[in-house]
Amino acid sequence: MSNSPNTALILNAIPLACYMLDNDANFSYVNDKALLFFKMTREEMLGKNVWVLFPKSVKTNYYEEVNKAIIQKIEITFEYISIYTQSWIKLTVTPLPDGVIITFSCIEQDKHNENLYKTLVENTPDIVTKWTSDLKLSYGNAAFELTAGTSLANALGKTHQEIWPGTDVSSLIKKANNVIDNGNSQTIIIPFTNTDKEVFYDIKLSPELTINGKVESVIEISRDITNLKNTQDAFNAELRNKYKSLFNSINQGFCIIEVIWDKEDNAVDYRFVEANPAFEKQTGITEYEGRNMTEISPSHENHWYKIYGDIVRTQKSAHFELPAKLINGWYEVEAFPILELGENIVGVLFNDVTARKNAEEVLRQNELKELEKKQQKEILKASLNAQEEERQRISETLHNGLGQVLYGVKTNLERLKIDDDEAYEENIRVLNRSKELLGMCIQESRRISHELMPSILEDFGLKASIKDICAQLKGKTHFNCTFSGLDLPLDKYLQLAIYRIIQELALNIMKHSEAKLARINLTVQKDQVLVTVKDNGKGFNTVDRKDKGIGLKTIEAKIKLLHGKIEIISVPQQTIIQIQFPL
Repeated sequence: MSNSPNTALILNAIPLACYMLDNDANFSYVNDKALLFFKMTREEMLGKNVWVLFPKSVKTNYYEEVNKAIIQKIEITFEYISIYTQSWIKLTVTPLPDGVIITFSCIEQDKHNENLYKTLVENTPDIVTKWTSDLKLSYGNAAFELTAGTSLANALGKTHQEIWPGTDVSSLIKKANNVIDNGNSQTIIIPFTNTDKEVFYDIKLSPELTINGKVESVIEISRDITNLKNTQDAFNAELRNKYKSLFNSINQGFCIIEVIWDKEDNAVDYRFVEANPAFEKQTGITEYEGRNMTEISPSHENHWYKIYGDIVRTQKSAHFELPAKLINGWYEVEAFPILELGENIVGVLFNDVTARKNAEEVLRQNELKELEKKQQKEILKASLNAQEEERQRISETLHNGLGQVLYGVKTNLERLKIDDDEAYEENIRVLNRSKELLGMCIQESRRISHELMPSILEDFGLKASIKDICAQLKGKTHFNCTFSGLDLPLDKYLQLAIYRIIQELALNIMKHSEAKLARINLTVQKDQVLVTVKDNGKGFNTVDRKDKGIGLKTIEAKIKLLHGKIEIISVPQQTIIQIQFPL
């Protein structure tokens, strides 16, 4: 063989038996699986002419197909009974520049299964037919010829409508097209007109797939259920009469409807089949029988059609409450499929619950008002607590700061000796020290005043004020401030609230965190304010409420007044506080 060793290895590894013939039909390569099949050695086969080596093959279709592939250089797949094993094999002949390569495998079991399948299909009382992708008949079993009213030879290549011109087969054709398009099995019960009587068939439609998973044709298995249908109809009539008096006596509305579909299989309407006397009282609809809902109420909500369509598709009941323009109120509904009356039939048991819904709405509004009052009380309580704690903090600041310095001034001035001429220099030192202490009082007074109402906020705006906070507190902790969206106008009370919140957070970081770096970000969006503060300090326990000092409680009170929320995440080396409230 002139091919490379790699080619030989590949051909020997494939799961099929294969061999090569040159253009004169001489063996140029045979893999191991083919040698086992022929029960010969390579030396016995290589270089030998296939027709000389196997003369009996000349009388089979193998001879014709292989020569055709060699001469015309085309790929051919065919089946034949091997002259050596007397079993069915399937061969594929693929042309090469200097001959052909032939792969083959035994399909005896497949042929056996196929024959068994044909035997079963031909002897079943059910009608079995096969239809092409354009829905033309390509096969029918013996039962088909017995019931179709025509011979199989006459029906082959015809459509459903051509074979049964007197029967409405549009729904069957629609189901078959669904199988072609989606590959999903379908079922349908339809009547066929057979001479002078109507025969009902339960038909299952299934796809026949190619090796690539595409739908090649549709298999229809039809069973005569006429006797069963007549028995069932009689039973349904008896059942309807038995329960009709019950439905007529109840106060709940009851109706039977038939769901109507569009070409895309969307439920778009329903037709009234039957209803009880309470139906008219509950809906106000009269002369309903046989009429469509879109005709009676063109503005009827689409959700009703969708729900009833879903009940038909799933064949499952549904319980729900929905508003209806029909009564300008609400219905409580129990809907269920009635397959015995048809695949699109739904029973609907319903009641007008508008009064209950209105009462529930009044109760809900009252609960909301009570909740709002409770929230207002909580906010007022938090506000008063925050104010009291703020006053206490200012009191402590005045007492421990300004008060102590003023006490120092008083004590210092008491050391003056006005009548003692020799104490002149001592008096000068006392007065100078008093002046220093008074200067400290003025500075402390300005600091307290700045805390109460920062003039920088009024004069230079929020951004400058927050930068001033970071600059004043700069020491062991380095503060980095960033801003976004501050071009949007903010009310003065919001600016002051944001300033106080950030000021309090920054003071807490400086006093308690032992952080080296703190980042403050303020973002103002169209509908909310976002404040994010991070530091790399020691962290604190966010669960234990006792750890919250005056500062954090004051912040939470302000955020609650602003209808906002705060989230705190704190671990060693990282604390993140995120605050947001609406504009």
